[in-house]
Amino acid sequence: MPLVQTPISVIVATRDRHDTVVKTVRSVLDNEYPNFELIVVDQSADDSTRVALEPFTKDHRFRYRQATTEGLQKARNTGAQEARYPIVVATDDDCEVPANWLLSFFSAFTMDSRVAVVFGQVVAAAHDRAKGFIPAYEFRNLVVVTRVSERHRTEGMGACFGFRKDAWLALHGFDSALGRGSRFQSAGETDFSLRALMAGYHVCQSAEIRVLHHGFRTWSEGEVLVRGYLFGVGAIYMKQLRRGHWTVLGDLLAVGWRFLSGSRAVETGGSRNRLLKLGAFLRGAAAGLTTPLNADTGHFAES
Repeated sequence: MPLVQTPISVIVATRDRHDTVVKTVRSVLDNEYPNFELIVVDQSADDSTRVALEPFTKDHRFRYRQATTEGLQKARNTGAQEARYPIVVATDDDCEVPANWLLSFFSAFTMDSRVAVVFGQVVAAAHDRAKGFIPAYEFRNLVVVTRVSERHRTEGMGACFGFRKDAWLALHGFDSALGRGSRFQSAGETDFSLRALMAGYHVCQSAEIRVLHHGFRTWSEGEVLVRGYLFGVGAIYMKQLRRGHWTVLGDLLAVGWRFLSGSRAVETGGSRNRLLKLGAFLRGAAAGLTTPLNADTGHFAES
């Protein structure tokens, strides 16, 4: 099989966003890549998303799965389990991707067989900056990380994220207690990257890969977002320390220094009050220390 035709699976997890997910799906299906499938995992409370996506069912590349679960990482685990192809990429249901998106992901994965996780840029769409912000992650260079202590160099966002399915299987999937709609609210991709590096895989970010993000938040919503993010981050580091993975300390110190210096890797809006952010991180750390772990997977145990 020619390299450029290596097939790719795409996952879009959605919940109650029938008005935006249609644009996401259309942009994915408009990709110029010759061989891919799109799996939409719908956790919506009603059938409005299913109805909105009905016209796409005529496209043989499109697969719709209705899920009774709740939580972003549970939806992505469902999509990854169903994925037929060795490279799996994901975007959010309020994003649009360019026509070369999948080809750019393919290029990043094929530069080194040890690269198991890839992040791209998340660019904010036009919006009124006086009223709020759109979460974004923009950078200029290609970065490949091979050590846990350097994980912070590829912070990344799940809105533009890819992984090898064999690595996902080896790592027992995503921790479903992390991410939007879960107990720990965020940090699912950060946790996956840490575990990939500990297992000997490489993590990459490529400026050639990008999505356009339409997910506008008010400043007050930004407060909630940033606290949830730090709550999840605190939990994942404590989880790994409990498991004896002391190598995460180097990365934790780097993240702490970035926090103290006031710099940002991901634009999350919200307060710049460091005490409030520190409080969210410490609450997450405390919860991460006390929440039971699954001895087989290393994930937080389901309640």
